[in-house]
Amino acid sequence: MKKLTLAMLLIAAIALVASAVSADLTVSGVTLGDSNAEPGKNASTTFTLTNTGTTTVTGISLSSTASSAYSITFSGAPSSLGAGSFATVTVNGFIAKNHDAVTSALNAEAISVGSIVASGSNGTSTISGSGDLKVQVANKLEIKKVYITVNGDDEHSLDDGDDLKDLKPGDTLDIRVEVENNYDSDDDDISIEDIVVRAEISDSDFDLDEDDEISDISADDQDSVTFNDVEVDDEASGKYTLEITIEGRGESPFGGRHGQKIEIDLDVERESHEILIRTSSLSPSRLACDKNSFDAKMKIFNSGKNDEDEVAIEVAVPSLGVSVLKEDISLDENDESSRTIAVLLPAKVSPGTYTVELTTFWNNDIESDKETLSLTVDPCAAPVTPAPTAPVVTTPPTTTAPTTTGAVTATTSTRAKSTDSFLDSPAGIATLGVGIVAALIIIALLISMMVRKDK
Repeated sequence: MKKLTLAMLLIAAIALVASAVSADLTVSGVTLGDSNAEPGKNASTTFTLTNTGTTTVTGISLSSTASSAYSITFSGAPSSLGAGSFATVTVNGFIAKNHDAVTSALNAEAISVGSIVASGSNGTSTISGSGDLKVQVANKLEIKKVYITVNGDDEHSLDDGDDLKDLKPGDTLDIRVEVENNYDSDDDDISIEDIVVRAEISDSDFDLDEDDEISDISADDQDSVTFNDVEVDDEASGKYTLEITIEGRGESPFGGRHGQKIEIDLDVERESHEILIRTSSLSPSRLACDKNSFDAKMKIFNSGKNDEDEVAIEVAVPSLGVSVLKEDISLDENDESSRTIAVLLPAKVSPGTYTVELTTFWNNDIESDKETLSLTVDPCAAPVTPAPTAPVVTTPPTTTAPTTTGAVTATTSTRAKSTDSFLDSPAGIATLGVGIVAALIIIALLISMMVRKDK
């Protein structure tokens, strides 16, 4: 029994001595690069190597488990460290061209690429320690802005963490996401490719879980995608989170992952009593001058928290003193109803454009929602004056002189041109010749008679 007790005491003493004489190496965490670092560039930083033991560590060496693409080297490492002492060591490396700028969760942060391992000896055994080695580069793919248009005409500009308020059940949202590539076109000129843009609201009150793609964005450029017709469910109420993510990779060989995730809160408010106008129109919205009636068509929705038995609808044309009111309409919570109201105008309405007001009420007289539409009345067409009738001009007929066999034939019009000459036609020349011959004959006869008288 005494021998057993002595043996146990001896073992305890040896353990006590061993615990009193110990050595250990620790390596502080190391990050090469930062949020502004560029891939494909050299980087360096320092870390602390500490001997936390009670004996000196000699023959210290350093190594890294990172890929050779990072070309990790060390400078300033001590060959030995006394108990409780430390040294500052420089680590040098190359930021791989395809290093990811964001994690798989799209967080822009340093990403582990391996470990730094320190080893040595305390004279009786090998001592080692390690620390995490991380690398970080600048994220170049970011969401520039998110624009949400409510019901087609109310646009809101939003950033990460913003809150879009005053949404109503039944609203329709168009969500446009602008994405930009922040690589410098004059320096890096690196495109980002195969970009996936995703929008999601993880709640059944919104029908949104979609993604779209952009093939590539050049350096210093931007593009956008739009998720159209996102409907707020009729039963929605409270706050919802819209999550938008983008992810892409730089063109080869700079194939690292880039991207971002942002969140925007959407507040859907439900009043105790609220009757909304979902859609509205006039039929027709343009009246001819001889018409004086139209139909106002609308779809109303009870977005309040209570069933309603006294819903009223009014259609008014204030400038004409016209108003039509329908009361005591029943509409349960989350229900909608389509209504058509005929409106009669005064017999004679001046041409022009008139504002038509559509208003809903609960309790028949407490106003809830209002919309305005335009009604155009066309002027009557002016009477058509017939064009004057042109006088009828009769042209005299053209006559032709009768022809005689064996004689010279000439045809003349009833009106000669003022520029014609007597000698310009064959008939004129023939007539002149006949006259000359007749004159010569007469002269010859006269001469003959005078000669006979003298004799």
